Amino acid sequence: MSKLNWEGVYPSREAIPFVVDTLDSQACVIPSIRRSKQLKKNADIYHEDPLLPIVVATLLGQKKVKVLDYGAGLGFTYLQLAQSLWKPDQVEFHVVETPSLCKAGNDFFAKDSRIYFHNEVPKLKNVDIIHARGVFQYIDNLDEIITQLVSLKAPNLLLGHLSAGNTPTYFTIQKYHGKKIPYRYMNFKELMSKFTGYEVIYKSQSHSMDQSNFPKKYRIGHTCNVLLKRK
Repeated sequence: MSKLNWEGVYPSREAIPFVVDTLDSQACVIPSIRRSKQLKKNADIYHEDPLLPIVVATLLGQKKVKVLDYGAGLGFTYLQLAQSLWKPDQVEFHVVETPSLCKAGNDFFAKDSRIYFHNEVPKLKNVDIIHARGVFQYIDNLDEIITQLVSLKAPNLLLGHLSAGNTPTYFTIQKYHGKKIPYRYMNFKELMSKFTGYEVIYKSQSHSMDQSNFPKKYRIGHTCNVLLKRK
């Protein structure tokens, strides 16, 4: 269960009455490189969230599977995926991240032709699956990003560790390593309605969330994993 690290309930980001911190991507580079090195060495990796490797494995066939991962850090999910699949060369993996992490990723994977980094959603063709895990709650222009992802018309869309439930959509402050970061909790039905042309075919619990300092109507209980299929 996550620690109790939430402060306040606000109807919008603009309603937060004080200056907040941001997730500094430059500060994330060194620990991200360290983690990627650890993942690269550990072939017998433990998957905190094995859904992406499983879904990709079911799609493997005569052609490569093209994956777009929004907010994948320094290729963390790619490394876990590559170590899990029997035919990792059949995967083409695209990461959307901040410029700092894209530069670090291109350097780290300079000799790996299966992974590509982009600092904005690329206009790719024939994407088989879009993946986003634990990032929607931090995106300021979320509606714009969802529109861009939907426009790629990928047949499968996997959202992991999604902070969405039967609550109103609202913002709070996440206390994270001494910083105060804006964090969005989302109404599940409202969020799913933004994925025009898709339908939910799978939903499961992910992580428990301790929100005991919030009124009950704002507690989601746990994050969720969702797989959407294009109609």
